[in-house]
Amino acid sequence: MTDTSNTRVVNSEDGVKNTNATSATSGADFRAKPIVLLIEDETLINRMYSKKLSDDGYECVVATNGVDGVTLANERKPDLILCDIMMPEKDGLSTLKDLKASDVTKSIPVVMLTNLADETYVNQALDMGAVSYLVKSQILPPDVVAKVKEVLEGTGKRPLMAQTA
Repeated sequence: MTDTSNTRVVNSEDGVKNTNATSATSGADFRAKPIVLLIEDETLINRMYSKKLSDDGYECVVATNGVDGVTLANERKPDLILCDIMMPEKDGLSTLKDLKASDVTKSIPVVMLTNLADETYVNQALDMGAVSYLVKSQILPPDVVAKVKEVLEGTGKRPLMAQTA
């Protein structure tokens, strides 16, 4: 049985799929777990990465398209965003552009997580402000979590399970 207590999936066509997300305390600087927003339209990939991130001490919030991803980023102010490129309604590069143009979300690190390995996309995403670019077919979920941890350690935010006394 999969524990989805730290996952919230949103899809504008269907509404909220799972509302078991732990909500961050309004106005507080402390979060029990760093929040990772996964913007990905493929259900299987959502489940796989959500489970791995949750198991490793992160709260994972999922949007199934770029429009919902931008909305959730503004509402939840995640610590990091993982974003696919090929998605319905708004592709990942347009999503990245909107995230980096907003005062609310421009400082949130964005890691592109896609199957597009073409150097043109890589360079475009990095030039637009993505901190990293991962190709799904070339990595495993633990590699993605390692990248999340690496990026968040650079910002001083660590998952609860990785903290030591």
